[in-house]
Amino acid sequence: MVLDVFEGSPDEKVTARLKHDLRWKIASGISIYAPVFNYSVICLLRSRLLNSSSPERIFASVLSFVKSDKTAIPKSCSIYSTAL
Repeated sequence: MVLDVFEGSPDEKVTARLKHDLRWKIASGISIYAPVFNYSVICLLRSRLLNSSSPERIFASVLSFVKSDKTAIPKSCSIYSTAL
């Protein structure tokens, strides 16, 4: 869901990218050989998250992890030819 929000893509496109783009599969923590789930799973999970008592917890957790400097991205690296 984090990649989905970052890209701003519809759920159908997200599942297609998970199926065909190894970068997305790896970033999502899905095994390279695992079948991709149906886009309706994303809809269901989003709905459950929005109806929970803490709907921002996934994004807060990711933000906290990135801020803790435990990410695997080196301080100066290039992704899509853009220096970070």
